[in-house]
Amino acid sequence: HLKRDHFADKCVKLVPFPGDQVSEAGLSVLKQALINQDKVGVVRFVKRANDAPQLGALLPTSDVKENALMFMRLPFAEDLREFEFAEFDAKCPAPTQQQLDAAENLVLNSTLGDDWAPEAVKNPALQRLHNALQARAADPDADLDLDNSELNSALKHRVESALQRPKTIEALEAFKAEFSLVKNTGKAVVKK
Repeated sequence: HLKRDHFADKCVKLVPFPGDQVSEAGLSVLKQALINQDKVGVVRFVKRANDAPQLGALLPTSDVKENALMFMRLPFAEDLREFEFAEFDAKCPAPTQQQLDAAENLVLNSTLGDDWAPEAVKNPALQRLHNALQARAADPDADLDLDNSELNSALKHRVESALQRPKTIEALEAFKAEFSLVKNTGKAVVKK
């Protein structure tokens, strides 16, 4: 059986030349043999004379009345790479209840609230476009004022107020106290 992750490219349908009875008969016999034996054909496929050969699988189409085979390109051995990862260390310490509580408290106190609802925050690019359209509709020769200082200050105020909430600051400090960062200078050991 073919693994789906070995299919390297899109599928190509192979059909016989129109009106060529020999190619129609050959393809029909090959398709029927693959169906009867529940097999796929492994082929070397060269699309044009100057193209590189491709390794592929020939699969019969599911439509019984259709005289066609499906070609799926398969990777060559050098196309497959085995990635080696460090083994998961089962001795990794589980978080304490205090750490879990600190993380939950941080998430609950970091919600942005109604100030950041999508309908409450105006998109600066769209606001600039709407202001320009409104100015040109009133006066086609009007200079476009691209200064969005009012909009930018409102956005800046929202960001600062979200970062300065006392509950958020407390939750962040409690989280930092529970989870200390330690610099890891060792390399991961890969076991084979």
